[in-house]
Parts: sequence; structure tokens; C-alpha cells
Amino acid sequence: MSRWIIAATAIGLGAVHALTTKLDPPQSTLLARHAKEQEAASATPRIDLFQMRLPKTLFQTPSLAEYAKSFAYSPVFSLERLLLKATLVAKDISVPDRFEVGDRLAAWRVIERLDDNHELLMAWAHDFTPIHGTTYFKLVDEADSVKIQFGSGLMLPNGTSVNPVVKHLHGFYSRFLIFNTAATLLARQWLVSKQ
Repeated sequence: MSRWIIAATAIGLGAVHALTTKLDPPQSTLLARHAKEQEAASATPRIDLFQMRLPKTLFQTPSLAEYAKSFAYSPVFSLERLLLKATLVAKDISVPDRFEVGDRLAAWRVIERLDDNHELLMAWAHDFTPIHGTTYFKLVDEADSVKIQFGSGLMLPNGTSVNPVVKHLHGFYSRFLIFNTAATLLARQWLVSKQ
């Protein structure tokens, strides 16, 4: 039995890695621009960006708010929201309807949104640490597919570094989040189509 669980886990992890692509964030994105601003303000930014292609045979192009809500309601991030509430990092873990500038999602606040470029940037910070960061969403609509992009930025005080193991675990977690978000988006679109 345990061999089957290990095999299924390995296949699942392989699928997550195969279906997601790591990108170099273009300097024109909200994610990269914000990191550059933080660098000028004496922080050392660490940013990553992942992408997943969703075929239009399965998915309709979502709105930016639908994409962000699918992220928020995905099982993995729902668990993270509950943990943030349980540890008192976030008092309110409700999901905003539109994800407008100023809206909050647990410990995050929407700080910038570009509807014409399908980009959304949220920031988080805590009083108990000098480290703060961002979470980034972007949609790229193409003829036969929609690409969802998910990125994050970690702003460290100058002279601070991230353990390489933690860095790799964070990258895998980001890949898992985008994969889980895509599955949630598909399920939410299917439920709407059945109403």
C-alpha cells in the first residue's frame, strides 16, 4: 500500500513540475517594477514567476478577479488562510469579490491592479519581522489558450540571505499553488456552466 502512495505522490509531483514553467519576470511587470522600487529603498528583492498554460478547450478566459478568487478558494491556499487565522497573523480571512486596490485577503492587501494588462499585485508585511513581500497574478490571453502567471517577491533587509533549501521549497510551493489554482478555476467554471 505504501508503495502505491509513494508512486502516486511521485507522479503528482512530476505532473506539477511538468505543467508549470519558471519564467524570468519581464522588467515591465508589476512584480519586477515593485521589486526594483524596493531595491532602491534598501531591500534585497528575491522574485520568482511561474506560468501554466490552460487550453481553451477546457477553460474559458477568466477575469482577473475570477483568477484571484480561484487562488483564494483553492484547497491549498484555503488551508494557508486558516493557518494564518489560527496563528493570529490575519483576523479576517474572507475573500474579496473584486480584488480592487485596497481590498484585503488575509495578510495581503491589493496594492496595484492593471486591468488593461491583466495584472494584480498584493503585498504583505508583519510587525514581528522586517521581511515583507508581494504576490502577483497575471493572465495572458492567446488564441487557443490562456496562460496564468503566479509570482512572488520576498523583500529582505540588505545583508540578509535565504537558505537555498527554503528557496527551492518556496519555488515548489509556488508551482503547487498555481497548479491547485488552475484545478480550482476549472471546477468553478464547470459549476457555473451547470447552473
